[in-house]
Amino acid sequence: MANGATQAVENAARLSEIGFPEFTAKLITDTFNAITTSYLNQAAQYIGLVQAVSQTLQDYINNTADDISADEIGAFLVGIGGLNDDALNFLLGDSTAAASLNTTEVATINNAVALAPAAGASSAPASSGSLTNSKKQNIAEAIARRIANNKYDECGRSFRRWEWWRRSGQHVEVVWICFRLAAILQSSATASTRRSRDGL
Repeated sequence: MANGATQAVENAARLSEIGFPEFTAKLITDTFNAITTSYLNQAAQYIGLVQAVSQTLQDYINNTADDISADEIGAFLVGIGGLNDDALNFLLGDSTAAASLNTTEVATINNAVALAPAAGASSAPASSGSLTNSKKQNIAEAIARRIANNKYDECGRSFRRWEWWRRSGQHVEVVWICFRLAAILQSSATASTRRSRDGL
């Protein structure tokens, strides 16, 4: 099946066959449909944003922390920096060799995963000494909660941007322009048809 761009090129090549008014009307109609579809998709995203930001930070974290992937946790852990290679490999699951954290590394991890008080009670997941699977799990869960916190913050920023755009009325102007162009083309096509009939 041809995509929209291919079909537009084919229609443009057939301009002499289908006539300018019909071609232009089809172009405007397809553009309007694309804008409408885009607007509906954006409205669905807006609803998702509203649902996300209507939750408290604590509820959002509790509802989404389990959805954070191991890759996201690993990327966050690597981004923390300042960890010795053995500890980093152990925490990433790349090694089962003995590893430990010193007090500086513990402070680095705990500061990186610290949450705002609105996120609910949380404890520092990292502690000095040898790393165990239990400590690794605690650190991974704390990182997942921190990533969920970051996503909540991003939802809030996106929501504010969307609200500005919605309130600015720009989307209404785009829809109005498409309706107006469609009306102009329709009247132009009707006038062209009348002229051709009058010439008979």
